[in-house]
Amino acid sequence: MLRRLIRLSLPLVMVPLFMTTVLPQGGQQQPPPVINQSNDPLLKTFRFRSIGPASMGGRIDDIAVSESDPSIIYVGYAVGGVFKSDNNGTTFTPVFETYGSASIGDIAIHPTNPDIVYVGTGEANNRQTSTFGDGIYKTTDGGKTFTNIGLKDTQTIARIVIDPKRPDTVYVASPGHLFGPNPERGIFKTTDGGKTWNKIKFMDDDTGFTDITIDPSNSNILYAASYQRRRSGCCFNGGGAGSALWKTIDAGKTWTKITGAGLPSGTYGRIALDVSRSNPNILYVQIEAGVTGTPAPARGADPNASTEATPPGAAAVTPPGAQPAAPGARGGAAAPPSEAAAPAAAGGGRGGYNWCNNAGPGAGFGRGGGQGATPPPLDPARAGVFRSADKGKTWTLMSNCNARPMYFSQLRVDPSSEKVIYVAGLPVAKSLDGGKTFATLDEAGGYGGPGHVDQHAIWIDPRNPKHIMIGNDGGLNISWDQGKTWDYVNTMATALSYWVSADMRHPYYVYTGLQDNGSWGGPSATRSANGILNSDWFGIGGGDGFQTAVDPNDFNIVYTESQDGNTNRYDLRTGRSSSIRPRAPGERGRGAFGGRGQAAPGPEGAQGARGAQGGQAAQGAQRGAQPGAATEQEAVTPQQHERRIPVEAIRIACGRVHAVAAQPEHRVVRRQPPVQVVQPRRDVGRKPRPDEEHRSQHRRADGCAGRSHAALEERRRCLLQHDHLDLGIAGDARRRVGGDRRRQRAGEP
Repeated sequence: MLRRLIRLSLPLVMVPLFMTTVLPQGGQQQPPPVINQSNDPLLKTFRFRSIGPASMGGRIDDIAVSESDPSIIYVGYAVGGVFKSDNNGTTFTPVFETYGSASIGDIAIHPTNPDIVYVGTGEANNRQTSTFGDGIYKTTDGGKTFTNIGLKDTQTIARIVIDPKRPDTVYVASPGHLFGPNPERGIFKTTDGGKTWNKIKFMDDDTGFTDITIDPSNSNILYAASYQRRRSGCCFNGGGAGSALWKTIDAGKTWTKITGAGLPSGTYGRIALDVSRSNPNILYVQIEAGVTGTPAPARGADPNASTEATPPGAAAVTPPGAQPAAPGARGGAAAPPSEAAAPAAAGGGRGGYNWCNNAGPGAGFGRGGGQGATPPPLDPARAGVFRSADKGKTWTLMSNCNARPMYFSQLRVDPSSEKVIYVAGLPVAKSLDGGKTFATLDEAGGYGGPGHVDQHAIWIDPRNPKHIMIGNDGGLNISWDQGKTWDYVNTMATALSYWVSADMRHPYYVYTGLQDNGSWGGPSATRSANGILNSDWFGIGGGDGFQTAVDPNDFNIVYTESQDGNTNRYDLRTGRSSSIRPRAPGERGRGAFGGRGQAAPGPEGAQGARGAQGGQAAQGAQRGAQPGAATEQEAVTPQQHERRIPVEAIRIACGRVHAVAAQPEHRVVRRQPPVQVVQPRRDVGRKPRPDEEHRSQHRRADGCAGRSHAALEERRRCLLQHDHLDLGIAGDARRRVGGDRRRQRAGEP
């Protein structure tokens, strides 16, 4: 009896001890502040919380580090707002969650007071997924609060530079609206810290400015790049008569267009530029030159999708009922086939000679090294890197390296050496000889590979040139040996999510498609005291993850979709993936529909639905196409009769909607090892390479490959024995096994 009383009294003793441990001194624990609380009475009590994933980051547009206190770092994301570190990147905190836009174009920090920071909203990378901004924000308390100080209708901010001698003088380069004309674009200047702004350079409603830099020896000298661009419902035009290189020697009162003297002639596109801090006479520019395309809508797109005319140029689009621009009109006519670029002169390595990696192990010819092949001669009429040693008076073509300028186009000169320059691309490319040769900062260039491709931001430590940071579509990477090795920072949940769906289990799991980071799933809650970890999320699709959907009757059946209508059905129990991409009758190879598709459970539930057009598309997928269409990795496999899993109806929207219902008896199956639902890796110091992720996703899964209905119970017990971490499957197994035992004790069957 005494022992029983002691056991009952222990919780009463421990509760006050526990409360005094966790509650702050002087009162009750305060709940965290509510972010973006709704005014709707029904939603007002909702508290949003981040559940990840942080295994991969989102697209970064800028990295800014304080000159006076290098431990202060700001990172601007395309859709993830601004994150700040006060401890040299050990931890990051979001500081821009409650303001008008989460799309960041550029950040600039006061040269002597790190509490003063300018944030330009609206990224300038010309993507279909680019998000609008609402002007310039300023903080004077180190990011605790921000105030909008104007330029709201620019929608995009490409660059902010602060006069180092007169810090209240700030210059802003804005490309303006991406999807239409507007007058609030160009170069803006303030001399009172943002209280008032003056437009000091304006071209026209179709042309803005995408870059600007200041001479470190004379702040009255600035260089800027104008950019004529327009994206419409189907196409993008990047370039025209408005794109040019400019210089001012009187702090923006007058501007001179820089032409000739070694620069290419003809039509320009996007231009990147930078001035050497160690030798201000040295100026580098990377110019997209020449007409590089003809009017060509994206595959599968509706050419009538344009709602307004794009500026005349290589990808000009005329809306229905309007007259097309005549050849030779403003922006330039399309280039004839004879003027198409030769593969041997490819600037970024997408086939042919790679000018951006001609100092790598393959000398520009790839892994084989070209077997003694001679590099092509420099072409002064094409895009590339140009160098001036006299502040822009004369120019020398150094290289034809320029990888996908509409998306990258960033150039940085090492502050301590005029010969070392970096240019953005799929990987960053580094030159040690003033731009004559480049080596990519990845394995192909003889360096260590960073966590992701598609680089948009480059920062070089002025005190230690071996210390560099890059921002890409996968987040933030840091190197302390000039790119030989990289540390991936996976502590910021900032991925660009196209779509979110959830299953019907409890607690429910969330699935999302991420820009350039595949499709992922993860729990909405866990039993762990640590909360949801990176390792609780698992990848189920590649490419650009777009839409996801889950069978409402079976949470193990998940659908994902990516580019060109690639749609897959995943069974989380077995790890099998089936391509259910729609194809036209009799089509072989790639599907008939381009662009993004949509995947969602059909209204008829797991039985699926078949429309007139959808039935035809489904038949092509069900039959696996014509003889010879299946590859070595594909086989037509009958569904197991012991356990028939209904295939969900899928709606694929690529301009039209097609209802697809794959037959469970016959389907095209891509064979691969069963996918482990939870990655065992918890490494927060470096993002694993794709081959490591592949191995980790399939580790310890082959021993739990029971697929028949009779073996399902054995498989679940196997998962528990192997310490499977997924609460949905493992928890369901525990409940079912426990129920079996209770029924056995009660004498039930």
